[in-house]
Amino acid sequence: MAIAALVVVALTLWLERSRGGKALQAVAEDPTTARLLGINSDRMVQLAFGVSGFLAGVAGGLVGLSVSIAGPYFGIGYGLKGLGVLVLGGLGSVPGAVLGGLIVGLAEALVPADYSGFKDAVAYAFLFAVLLLRPRGLLGRPTITKV
Repeated sequence: MAIAALVVVALTLWLERSRGGKALQAVAEDPTTARLLGINSDRMVQLAFGVSGFLAGVAGGLVGLSVSIAGPYFGIGYGLKGLGVLVLGGLGSVPGAVLGGLIVGLAEALVPADYSGFKDAVAYAFLFAVLLLRPRGLLGRPTITKV
């Protein structure tokens, strides 16, 4: 938990306070305008892939410590659930992803042991219910349309 919390705090601070993080957010928002402002969008795409690869490596290492056998298809279930967590928390929000992960984890933990086969169903049903009420996710920002 401490390593995961440290990585989340570091990522959030980097995205919000560093020059590279702000440039990455600008390219994600509108690549053409960011390019006109002098940001090398190709370099930012490479940076995004590098950061995501690093985060995937940290996550894989942390998950790998808790299981005994890993294989080539080991992460498919985690990836699908991770996508649901991101949508639940709100796309583009690191604190939203953390909140979504905590909610999905608690929802799965509250499933009785007799019904452990329904853990995924409970998590996705909760995701469905939240998206019906709040389509942007829990901490998602409203989208701004260009006219």
